[in-house]
Amino acid sequence: MSKGHMPVVVTMSGRLNIALDEMTTAREVLAMVAKAWGIDLSLVDKPFVVVHDQGLNKYSAIEGDNLVGTVDGDRFLARAVLPLKPMRIE
Repeated sequence: MSKGHMPVVVTMSGRLNIALDEMTTAREVLAMVAKAWGIDLSLVDKPFVVVHDQGLNKYSAIEGDNLVGTVDGDRFLARAVLPLKPMRIE
């Protein structure tokens, strides 16, 4: 039996409806997601929001205090990406 490592991609999914506001920042979206699911953001490394323009099939990564813009759920879809910090399991 190998004593190497097995890479595992961890994915959690959910849906959260927030008020439509073109002045919402990525940081605000991520805070709402963290609050809704009780996620400890100290376990997350460089979170961001991806906005997908489904009409043009283009993606934009939005971070920090940058505006997410108007995401209507029809043409535009937002995804909160919360990369977990590496954890060591002995």
